[in-house]
Amino acid sequence: MYRGEGPWDDDLPHLSTVYGGDNGYFLVGDDDGQIVAMGAFRKTTTHLAEIRRMRVNPDYQGTGLARQLYEGLEKEAISRGYKKFHLETSESQIGARKFYQKVGFRETGTKIIDGTLSVLMEKDLPQK
Repeated sequence: MYRGEGPWDDDLPHLSTVYGGDNGYFLVGDDDGQIVAMGAFRKTTTHLAEIRRMRVNPDYQGTGLARQLYEGLEKEAISRGYKKFHLETSESQIGARKFYQKVGFRETGTKIIDGTLSVLMEKDLPQK
C-alpha cells in the first residue's frame, strides 16, 4: 500500500546526508540500469541502526534480491560495530513482516506512526 508523499519520505531529497559516511549505508539493486530494489540503514546510536527503504519492484520479488540486499546491509553494519538493527513496518505489510522474521527479526511491539499502525521489530546482529 503506497500512502503517497508524506513525512515518511523526508529523507529522499537528502539521501547522501542521511545515509552517507558514518550516518548510514544505502544499497541499490539494478537490472540493466533500471533501479529495481533498494535498502538502507541509518545510525540511531553507536551500536544501533535502523533499517530503512527496503523495497523491491514487484516484478523482482521472490528472486532473492531482498535477502541479498539485506545481507549486504547486515555485513556492513557488523563491520562498523553495530550490535542491533531495529525497524518499523506497517501492520498491513504481511510480506515484509514475514521477510524480516525469516532473516531473524522479532516483533517487539506496535505503535501508531503518522496515523498508521506500525509493527516494531529488532534483531541482534552476529558479532565477528
